[in-house]
Amino acid sequence: MAIPTPVNGQITDAVTQAHTKGGDTALTTIVELLETIASSLNASQAGTSSLQSSNAETLSAAFAKAEGELQDILRKV
Repeated sequence: MAIPTPVNGQITDAVTQAHTKGGDTALTTIVELLETIASSLNASQAGTSSLQSSNAETLSAAFAKAEGELQDILRKV
C-alpha cells in the first residue's frame, strides 16, 4: 500500500525542513521517533500489546522527547 501523495509530500517537507534547521541531529530524532512508532505498531499487530495500553504511554513519551529535542534545535538556530 502506497502512502497517499499529499501525505508523502507533507512528510518530505517536514523532514526537509527539520534537516535544513537541525542537520543530522534532527534526522536522528525523527528516526528514533519513527522506530518507536514502528515497534509499537508491530507489537500491536503481534498481539503482544495494544496501542491503547502500554504502547500509548511509550508513544506519548517518544513524541514528547522528539518535540523537546526539535524545540532545542530550533532555539539554537
